[in-house]
Amino acid sequence: MVGEPDFGFIDFARSKNVGVLKDFKDPGTGTGIDLSVDHLAAAANGVELHGLTSGNDVNPGDLAGWGGDLVTFYAEWRRDSDRWSSGHTYCTDRLAKINVTTTFGFNDLIEDVDGYDIGRAILQGATVVEAFRDVYQRGGHLHRYRDHYANRLGGSPSKAAAVAEEMLTGGGAVLSAGRS
Repeated sequence: MVGEPDFGFIDFARSKNVGVLKDFKDPGTGTGIDLSVDHLAAAANGVELHGLTSGNDVNPGDLAGWGGDLVTFYAEWRRDSDRWSSGHTYCTDRLAKINVTTTFGFNDLIEDVDGYDIGRAILQGATVVEAFRDVYQRGGHLHRYRDHYANRLGGSPSKAAAVAEEMLTGGGAVLSAGRS
């Protein structure tokens, strides 16, 4: 979903004693939560490698970010359905919540949204550094959800539901294998 590691770049960075940033404080929510660079970068790289979609289409890039978290969250609910028979209640109690142990917590949501926006910016010609700066230093985090809702989920509840349903049930053989 996110391609092979670039071992040449890894070796270059190591030769320069460049440190690895594992996580950082989210600048926009005021919660003090840590965002995972690995998770965010996987979402961004998925978009960069597999491109943007249109309509209700989904692709492996989505599975590398928000779609993968949605699929694992759905599997988590199915596992827990004896205690939570209602999917709506399960989502209300656990989806994108702070301080709730789940496969799709609040920090995952932020990382997926920001990763998508960073990947989208790179596809539109920004460098990785420019894309990160636009999100985290130039105010992109202040409208991250609105941008993601409009740019990826079509800007309407029915469109967002259709894209989510496609992620959970469609998308062809590659996504079916990824869900499995």
